Amino acid sequence: MAFQLSNSFGTADVSDPDEASLAASAEGFNSGDYTPTSGWTGLVLAASVCGKITLYGMQVSEEQGVPYHYHNRCPQPYSARDTAEWLMFRRFVHAGLATFKEPCIEECHDGKDRCDECREQHPETYGAAAIAEGQQVWDRGA
Repeated sequence: MAFQLSNSFGTADVSDPDEASLAASAEGFNSGDYTPTSGWTGLVLAASVCGKITLYGMQVSEEQGVPYHYHNRCPQPYSARDTAEWLMFRRFVHAGLATFKEPCIEECHDGKDRCDECREQHPETYGAAAIAEGQQVWDRGA
């Protein structure tokens, strides 16, 4: 199933904006220098051996106030690879092969307004206390 999903760019319904984006992002997977992220590799491996996949911290957006890497401070690369992988993560979730643990993952990828609205509905994750706690950890460099 994972192989079928990840190789289905040619069957995308380009009248659907998400599917059109996926088809356009095929370059991210098919370019000669494509190196999959560890998250993508892990998802494909998990899909091969697990009955249930829950994704933690996967494809978290800068819109959510979370750094791209937990282990170092680098800007988020907005490359064709990352776009293609995000669309495939979402396709796995929509196909029922995986779920996102954190709220607002999709909304924050869809834009700031949707992200802000979703975050307001989840103060346990995105409220002032949760953000302050995360900022303390970040400031310590841990």
